[in-house]
Amino acid sequence: MAAAAALSAVYALYAVLWIGVVLSAAELTEPTPAFELTWQLHAAAFALTLRALGTTFVGAALAASASALTPPWQRLLGLVGGGLLIAAGAAAVAIADGSPLLFVGMPGVAAWLVWLSATGVRLMRARTRSSSAQPSRSPESASAGASVTAAPVDRPTGAGPRSDSSRVRRA
Repeated sequence: MAAAAALSAVYALYAVLWIGVVLSAAELTEPTPAFELTWQLHAAAFALTLRALGTTFVGAALAASASALTPPWQRLLGLVGGGLLIAAGAAAVAIADGSPLLFVGMPGVAAWLVWLSATGVRLMRARTRSSSAQPSRSPESASAGASVTAAPVDRPTGAGPRSDSSRVRRA
């Protein structure tokens, strides 16, 4: 969560600097020292987002994989893509100075987009399946104030920590 919060804050800084560069470049015939400084700050902010995005990507991929939300190939994509982003972000000073090391992180950005798309499709399909599998309640039972309570269920022998430990019972 901290990496995602840092990513959001640095993206805001990056966007502000991008707007500043665009607005100041519109009237220039050649770069001024102030323009070059703004451009370097913009590039440095982008390099910082690479590091934060890489950390967020690795964490999200590991968490989704641990909860069996995504298949193993997405964990690998997250680790490789996130690693590329972190490696590129580690060169923030060089990137701010105009180094092409920035392009080391671009496959990581592409991997992030693929991972988000694949995970989103998987979540939407799971939601569609679960909503069609649930029996519909009649309007009378819904208006009568039917309550939901949890009742304990005995675990089968040898069940792991992911076993369902409660069952929903409608009263």
